[in-house]
Amino acid sequence: MATEFEMHHHVKYYECDTSGHPTLAMIVAMLILASEADNKENGVGLKRAGQYGGGWVIINYEGTLAEKQPVKGEEVILGTRVRAYNRFFVIRDFWVKDLAGNYYAKVSGTFVFMNLAKRKIMTIPQEMIDTFQMDETKRLPRRLEKPSLPEDQAGWAKRDYRVRYFDIDGNQHVNNAHYFEWMMDVLDGDFLRTHQVVKMQTEFAHEVRYGQTVMSTGSTPVEKEGLMVTHHQITCQGQESARATFYWQPRN
Repeated sequence: MATEFEMHHHVKYYECDTSGHPTLAMIVAMLILASEADNKENGVGLKRAGQYGGGWVIINYEGTLAEKQPVKGEEVILGTRVRAYNRFFVIRDFWVKDLAGNYYAKVSGTFVFMNLAKRKIMTIPQEMIDTFQMDETKRLPRRLEKPSLPEDQAGWAKRDYRVRYFDIDGNQHVNNAHYFEWMMDVLDGDFLRTHQVVKMQTEFAHEVRYGQTVMSTGSTPVEKEGLMVTHHQITCQGQESARATFYWQPRN
């Protein structure tokens, strides 16, 4: 297994909602910050990836979040490591923990390397692979759990969003953290104020680019095995761009 990478981070006020805790979108942004710092330290950051005409793209996440979450101004530790890889896929583990080593979040994600000109997946350059300092995984671990959507979506909340210039990242498409904002924004404000995500499953299918309009749809929260569950889908021009299932519990 590859070497673990960790870095310290102070939770900023703009990463938090009215509860004083980071939003799920900002937690995801912190994790990507850690992976980019890890790549840069190993000499295969954004600049080197660009020399191959490509960039790292996330295709799914699954993870759990603790009942206790960091607060505005707190210093936390962001961590990541490559768990497994082959020529086309890299599975990374991520975590957020306090200075005492207690975990706030544990997340796994699958990455691919995308040709930024052709907008297609390409094989990962060997020089990039060599930095993992581990053997290629002949058979990757089970795929991360894919969120399922109910067939009956009658009554789901819907909202359209036009993709702004500032929603776009260095890969020339919507930064994946924005999908979490679009998904949750269709839920009732009182529900968001009184509940927090403790488990998530997210999959990204097709990229969204500047100037396009997306539709976010989301189900009404329903109780399942002691948690509230919501299902979400992002579509663009009739094509699914992302889907997710979130599991919630009341905030303390």
